[in-house]
Amino acid sequence: MIKIELNLNGIEDKKDVHRYIAAALDFPDYYGKNLDALYDCLTDICDDTCLGIYGLGELGDERFAIMLRQVFEDAEEANPHLCVFFADQVTGITDETDDVYIEED
Repeated sequence: MIKIELNLNGIEDKKDVHRYIAAALDFPDYYGKNLDALYDCLTDICDDTCLGIYGLGELGDERFAIMLRQVFEDAEEANPHLCVFFADQVTGITDETDDVYIEED
């Protein structure tokens, strides 16, 4: 399983969010950098992939954050290869097993 952490802390601009996600998930050059294109690329993932998304609540645009979360949730529901979880802070995804653990202090 591929495990990727998306830390959105400190990213305020929508374009920068899309650039960061596209780079982290190695999206193709034709990625349209919008929510529809994000959904399309997430549902095209063929390898078992777990995404830990952090800092969504820190985005300056609350409406965009809500829509972004919905896109990830919808893509997870549509793609059996995709696992998504959200957290307030980066906690780490363990590589020791195929399970996802959130380490708490």
